[in-house]
Amino acid sequence: IKIIAIDDKTIDYFGEYEDWSGSWMAAFLEKLNHSPEKAPQVIGIDLDCSKERDSVGAERLVKTCSKYDNICIGAPVISERKKDVKEEPASLHEMQEMDVKMPFAALKDEVVTGISNNTIVSKDGYVRSAVAGTTLDGTKMDSFAVAIYKLYRTSRGLEYTLPKVDAEQTFSFTYTKQSADYSIYSFYDVISGKISTDVFTDGIVLLGDYTDTSTTLKVPNQRNIQMQEVEVQANILEALMQQRTGRP
Repeated sequence: IKIIAIDDKTIDYFGEYEDWSGSWMAAFLEKLNHSPEKAPQVIGIDLDCSKERDSVGAERLVKTCSKYDNICIGAPVISERKKDVKEEPASLHEMQEMDVKMPFAALKDEVVTGISNNTIVSKDGYVRSAVAGTTLDGTKMDSFAVAIYKLYRTSRGLEYTLPKVDAEQTFSFTYTKQSADYSIYSFYDVISGKISTDVFTDGIVLLGDYTDTSTTLKVPNQRNIQMQEVEVQANILEALMQQRTGRP
């Protein structure tokens, strides 16, 4: 698992992510998938892709995604909490009303989608468990990490084993890495060619926010510093692949 960051260097060059044309994301995906023999097995985008922004860029992004079968996009849930829940941030089973920010309609048809804010915060403030999936409007949806895990295994012609969950579809997981253990590359360096895409061959790539406004979480394996949300997703994913999960 390797991580590509929307970092300050990226924002300085491209501007705020919310203002990006879909063409930038399309160019990124085309660059990683330029050679079938050297493409990642899965590209997980842990960013909000619910808005088309500009028609030309949106059309290019949809066309690009239609060419590949290795793309998973996270869909964040926006909701109100149950009145008796006060801790932050929210987990899926604590939510009273849920509005999922799915990829915009044309894009949704071309990618795999998973619920991205799927972590559970314990009473002591640390994340030790996650939601495997949920049902929204009668449709079952996997979490972001579970969706990527299933896509990775099936792309390799392998069966997958889902974690054992409780009544609220929650499972615990073991962290295998700290933040410093992951290979993290700037989106700017990748798309500008400063980093060879060969380093991502046959692996899993996660694209996430590393700016000052990114979500960070308290985790039990590095108590002196919070972990970026996409790094937590990487740990959940590794726990799924290594069968280091259990009922909470």
